[in-house]
Amino acid sequence: MLREAIELHRQGRLEEAETAYRAALQGNPNDGEALRGLGAVRRMRGDLAESAALISRAHVLAPEQPKLLMMLGAVQFELGNADASRDAYERVLALDPNTAGAHTALGHIAMMQAVQPFIDTAISKTVNIPVDYDYEDFKSLYLKAWQGKLKGLA
Repeated sequence: MLREAIELHRQGRLEEAETAYRAALQGNPNDGEALRGLGAVRRMRGDLAESAALISRAHVLAPEQPKLLMMLGAVQFELGNADASRDAYERVLALDPNTAGAHTALGHIAMMQAVQPFIDTAISKTVNIPVDYDYEDFKSLYLKAWQGKLKGLA
């Protein structure tokens, strides 16, 4: 069931992927890969709170995986929880100080927190994507920009 869920997810068939991930979790509620996948699907479908909860559960099962903390940091940021987001990225760096994406994310958070009180319209931001950036995160960048009512993303 998990392989089917992953394949449906890759095909962009999110509703079917969600059903398959949930079925996989009924068989094994502690399947970290199913939790991660369902968390990614819920994020893409706009349920950030459930996404954060699922990814957090996956992280508890595999605390040595920086990728889960990267996902959690992104979701927390989307939820408006800059401090929780920063904490997740700092934990990534504690596990692997060479994770470029975590350094980049921390820089973005710091910059936005510093200037936001002085901005009354919009911020233009270029997003540089590392070569090893997770594809699911990449796909959701434009969706996030649109949901955040951004006027553009470069």
